[in-house]
Amino acid sequence: MGGFLESIIELFLHSSLFYPILGMFVIGDCVFPLLPSETIVNIASAWSGSTGRPWVWGIFLAAWGYSIVGDNISYFVGHLFSDRLTFKPNSKRARVSDWVRNSVERNEAVTIITARFIPWARWFLTIFLGSVKYPWWRFFFVDAVGAFIWATQATLIGYLGGWIFQDYPLIGVIIGVVAGLTSGIVIQHIQKSRVAQA
Repeated sequence: MGGFLESIIELFLHSSLFYPILGMFVIGDCVFPLLPSETIVNIASAWSGSTGRPWVWGIFLAAWGYSIVGDNISYFVGHLFSDRLTFKPNSKRARVSDWVRNSVERNEAVTIITARFIPWARWFLTIFLGSVKYPWWRFFFVDAVGAFIWATQATLIGYLGGWIFQDYPLIGVIIGVVAGLTSGIVIQHIQKSRVAQA
């Protein structure tokens, strides 16, 4: 069973379609945050750490570049439909909107970068910033920094898991994915604590 699963993973990761599929998941995750893009980055990086393929820098650059593209798509969606993004007073969405606005005003860079690690927060924030006509050039720069950090941690965590368990690629993949999910949960917990204190 393990050998069959390894063969399937290797077939996918060594395929010429790997990077386009990775791009589809990363961009799709930005626009519709239910796709497991970070998990795919973790798996590919862990496999790279164990076997040397696919190229780890290719994984990193693809994750970074595609995440910037996806975030900017969400930004421009918010920009185009700004007149339709209205919330009822005192509703949960209105409160979240107010919190986002206040957080951006207090520390825009930290808010944008932190949101990159939390799928629904990232999605809401990028659309919100587009809807309020937040300067695109500033969003692009800060988001690129956040995407760089996100791609670095997603790639590095997976790669280290695979590298440590080089003789057991599947174990390396499992360790890499679990470590990636754990780091995401920790970041979400910190962000929720910030929201509660706001």
